[in-house]
Amino acid sequence: MKKVILTFAAILMIIACGTAENKTTFGAEMTIKDGVALAAILADSESYLAKDVRVDGTIAKLCKHKGCWFGIAEGEEMLIVTFLDEAFTIPKDADGKRVSIQGVYNTETIEEEHEHEEGHKHADGEVCAKSDPKLRHRFVASSVVIYEE
Repeated sequence: MKKVILTFAAILMIIACGTAENKTTFGAEMTIKDGVALAAILADSESYLAKDVRVDGTIAKLCKHKGCWFGIAEGEEMLIVTFLDEAFTIPKDADGKRVSIQGVYNTETIEEEHEHEEGHKHADGEVCAKSDPKLRHRFVASSVVIYEE
């Protein structure tokens, strides 16, 4: 009987170890269970403005100097992630890793300069101003979970 119990216990431990996800948390513990795809936020950004939300994605770009920011890409768009109160950083070799972030989403409008002079005419007759407004997607994370694959 003792052998059966030990065998059963060993099997349970193997199963538990095999299903545990190797991850590292930076900042606070993640409290939101389900993440929102970045594509959904970009498609309806007004609904997510200034709200606490969880986003799941892959690190596409990051600060190689200190690990003080990173970006999650969706097509041509980039969500720039910084950290609440600059309380933590992430490893500088985390690019390409799967990540979950929890925090507050916001946007800002920036002026994007053209490479040509003001007044330049396009083929369709439109005249360029010196710069065009562009929406930048920002996220201040209170929690970052990086998954090791």
